[in-house]
Amino acid sequence: MNILLISMDTQRADRLSCYGYPKPTTPHLDAVAREGVRFTSHISPHIPTFPAHTTMFTGKDVYTHAITGQSRATELDPSIKTLAEIFRQNGYFTASADTLGRWFARGFERVESYGWTPDPDGSLRKGEAVNRTAIPLLEECARQSQPFFMFIHYWDPHTPYLPPPPYRRMFYGGDERDPANRSMEPVLNFEPFMHYFREWMGDVTDIEYVKALYDGEVAYLDACLGQLFTRIDELGLKDDTLLV
Repeated sequence: MNILLISMDTQRADRLSCYGYPKPTTPHLDAVAREGVRFTSHISPHIPTFPAHTTMFTGKDVYTHAITGQSRATELDPSIKTLAEIFRQNGYFTASADTLGRWFARGFERVESYGWTPDPDGSLRKGEAVNRTAIPLLEECARQSQPFFMFIHYWDPHTPYLPPPPYRRMFYGGDERDPANRSMEPVLNFEPFMHYFREWMGDVTDIEYVKALYDGEVAYLDACLGQLFTRIDELGLKDDTLLV
């Protein structure tokens, strides 16, 4: 059995329509949920990215693997095996489409990175950039004589929320700069985030617009996942690949 592990960085369960969200954000993921097993209680053990993904890769709590933040001063103890190392030791071809590097690359025979640049309107097509790397790597996995373990790391719906059209306004029809709407003030006045949000929110006053942008990011990523799922079917991998 092949294993394809996908990370949707900073994805909230309550924004997925297969978990009851009333907006149609994830038709492709919904189809996967209907065919497979959907966990109703599945919680990240820690934030931010490094600790959470290290637990996902090792099965160990953050205070066991000791990666508790984004610091570059700490490395994962070599005695702690990662998923990729375990699979490779057991005869799997291992491949990763990811940008984390560090110990997250351990055990992978192929690690392919990616990047993106803003569109002229400021949109970020992160999911498409990942697919341009991940799909050819998946095709390479499919050509192997042994089973494969592959990891794909998507960066939607991570901030900044700048999905391309038509996702930018798919879930919003109001005036995001209405001077009478002051719902964004608590966010823009919250010291840890005030400058960060102002960088890409500008003079937005309506917090519902920001929420709608997040939903747009989710829907955009779902469309990109739909392309990946289609290629899985075309390569004849669906029946012998565990999609996580």
